[in-house]
Amino acid sequence: MKIIFPNRITIYLVKFINIIKKLENKNIIIKISRKRIYYIYNDRVVEIYLITRIKNIRKKICVGIYYKNIVNILKGNIYNIEMKLNTKKKYLSLKDKTKKYKNKGFLIKKYIIKREETKVISKAFIDTKIMINISKVSNFKINKDIEGGYLNLKVKERKITYFTYDDYRILVVRTLCSISNTKFEVNIPNLVLEILHRVLTTSDEELLRIEVYKGKVIFTLGDIIIKSSSIIKNTITYKDIIKKEKKYNYIIIKREEIKLAVNTFRKLSNGKDSSFLIKISKNYIYLKFKTSELEQIKYKIGISKNTGRNIKLKLSTEFIRIFLETIKEKNITLGFRDKISKVFLISKGEEEVIYCIMPLS
Repeated sequence: MKIIFPNRITIYLVKFINIIKKLENKNIIIKISRKRIYYIYNDRVVEIYLITRIKNIRKKICVGIYYKNIVNILKGNIYNIEMKLNTKKKYLSLKDKTKKYKNKGFLIKKYIIKREETKVISKAFIDTKIMINISKVSNFKINKDIEGGYLNLKVKERKITYFTYDDYRILVVRTLCSISNTKFEVNIPNLVLEILHRVLTTSDEELLRIEVYKGKVIFTLGDIIIKSSSIIKNTITYKDIIKKEKKYNYIIIKREEIKLAVNTFRKLSNGKDSSFLIKISKNYIYLKFKTSELEQIKYKIGISKNTGRNIKLKLSTEFIRIFLETIKEKNITLGFRDKISKVFLISKGEEEVIYCIMPLS
């Protein structure tokens, strides 16, 4: 028996290939069961499903596909690609009708889709727009450079907190979710957050469902399911690090003004990481960047609120730039105590972002 799939099924295959790109295991599985097609990816870190419906197929069929064998053919016009399954000879073929290119010979194999017991799942829902903002902050800018390997996710009393850190920086993002009686805490690999961001930015769904069951974290967004094992770590919580410290002083400054200065410093250092001096007085902060042993460039920025005293700090240009490029709020809060204590950069909007770095010696 030969089954020729409609173009819609090929479009879903392209969508799935874009989700799993850059992952370590390049084998994918196509399973047909009960008028549904499952595109499946599985490795030691994450399991991904993309599910769609198909008519007039009642057989249970499972096909293993090697990623490299199909990625090139799918780059062309997908409406010229014919996807056909031969159930008798046990192969699936992709044929480009324009280039007369054909790929076939994939192994039919069994794959059991594990179903979770929904009665005992801890569950929360979050607006996808907020989650996109969080994943941008947490993964593509700040967390991309943090080497912790995972991100802590905590849901309690309608609040979601994301937390990660390394030897030099701490990042906390806090926002609201839509269920009040849910409480759980898990550690998610950074790779999973990157995949989730890729899915969120191409979806029209309004709510992302987050579930926890027997050590697994399950994200559901429309027809896409992402499962990840929670990493077991003896970690400290963000409250152990980010708390109301004694003798800390806080100032409020315009984000665009300090962003302009920091971007200028970066250009002068040819895009390489560098440092600058920041002097805080009663009404102004002064930023100084050395262009040579004899020359330096200065910026003077007004302070709208200052609870502190005069101090001088040396900060990383790149660490500050990452934070300023990511957030959107007009004002940021800068918290400091002395030359050797951690410095806080805080942005409060729909999501509260707390970024903490160590000053340079």
